[in-house]
Amino acid sequence: MFDNNVAINPATAGPSGSTSSSKTYRLRNIDQGNSDRVREDSTIGAPKTLIVGHRVSGKKGEELDSHVVQVVHGYVGTDGKTKLIKASLTITLPRDTITLQNAIDAVGTVMTFVFPTGAISMLLNGES
Repeated sequence: MFDNNVAINPATAGPSGSTSSSKTYRLRNIDQGNSDRVREDSTIGAPKTLIVGHRVSGKKGEELDSHVVQVVHGYVGTDGKTKLIKASLTITLPRDTITLQNAIDAVGTVMTFVFPTGAISMLLNGES
C-alpha cells in the first residue's frame, strides 16, 4: 500500500525536457485500497493530484485486476479558467497467469516507446 507521501522528480524517468525538480505529493485520503495525494505547490486554481487505484472486474474464475496511477494537473488558461491535463498508466491483467515480470516488461515497453523517441509530441499531434 502506498500509505505515505511520495516525492517525484519527472526528469529522472520522464522524457527529455521534463522539469528537473522533486515535487512532493502529500497523502490526502486512503479508501478501500485506493489513495489520492495533492502536490505541495497546488492551488485552488491549479490543483495537482496523484491517484493510485485498484479494482477487480469480470466473472468468477476469470477476474481481471486493474491498477491505475493517474496524475491530474491544473493550469490557469488564458481565459482565467482552470484547465486540466490528465496522464495515467493502467495495468490490467488476469489474476492467475501473468507474472510480475510480464507486467514489468509490458510497462517497460510502453515507457521505452513514449519517452526516448519523442513520441509524446507525435501523440499530441494526432500521429499513430
